[in-house]
Amino acid sequence: MGAALVGRPHAVVCGITAVRLLGFPGGEPENPAEPVHLLLPPRLTRAQPRGIRLHFTELGPDEQVDLAGIPVTSPARTLADLVLAAPHREAAVAEMDAALRSGAVPNLRAAREAAAGRRGFRPTQDWWPLADGRAETGLETRLRLMLVDAGLTPPQLQWPVRDASGQSIARLDLAWPEHRLDVEADAYITTSSAEAFHLERLRGNLLAALRWTVLRFSALDVAWYPEGIVAAVERVLAGPAVRDQEELQAS
Repeated sequence: MGAALVGRPHAVVCGITAVRLLGFPGGEPENPAEPVHLLLPPRLTRAQPRGIRLHFTELGPDEQVDLAGIPVTSPARTLADLVLAAPHREAAVAEMDAALRSGAVPNLRAAREAAAGRRGFRPTQDWWPLADGRAETGLETRLRLMLVDAGLTPPQLQWPVRDASGQSIARLDLAWPEHRLDVEADAYITTSSAEAFHLERLRGNLLAALRWTVLRFSALDVAWYPEGIVAAVERVLAGPAVRDQEELQAS
C-alpha cells in the first residue's frame, strides 16, 4: 500500500482497496494479486503501473479521510463508488443495506450526493430509497426486492416474536405480523451443526404453536423460481377463507 503511494502526493486510495481499509462488510475475499486502486486528479498522467489501478477524477471537499496517515475516499464516497459500479440493482441495494447495517455510513444522504451527477447515476436514482439497514444478508435483500416488485412489500424486517411470558423466541427476516407470515432467507451452510439444526426446528415449532406460517427460500429459489415465491406469499396473504374456497373448488 505504502509503495503505491510513493511519488504520488495527490493520490487517494479508492475502490475495493478503500473498501478493505474502511472495513466495509461483505465483498469478495481479498486476492493477493488484486491491484491497489488509487484516485488521482484528471490532469495527471494516465499511465497504469503494474499492480496499481489508477482512476482519475476530482474529489469533493468532504470526500476524503485520513486513515492512519493514508488518504482514503470517505465512507460515503466509497459507497457511492460501489453503487455506481454495481452490475445490477440487487447488488447495489445489497451494498447499501450492508453499509447501513454495519454502521459504515449513518445514512445514505452523503453517499447519494457523492454519486449525483456522475456517470451511471441516472439508472440508480430509484434504488436509493429501497435500502434498509435491517437486512442481514444479501439474500434477504434480493428476496425483499423481489417481493417489493410484486407489490408485496414486507411491513417488518427482523421482527421479534415473543411467547405468552414475554420471552423472545424468534426474530423474523421478513414479516407480515397482521397475517402471521414469516418469510425466511435460507443461506446454505455446509457446516451446520446438529445443535443448529435442533434450534432451528425448535424455533419453527414455537412459531407454529403461535399460528405463524413460515416460508423458507434459498438462493436457488430466488434465482430459479421467483414466480413460485410470489405465488406462495400471495396465497398466505389471501387469508384462510380464500384458501379454503380454492381448495374446495379444486376438489
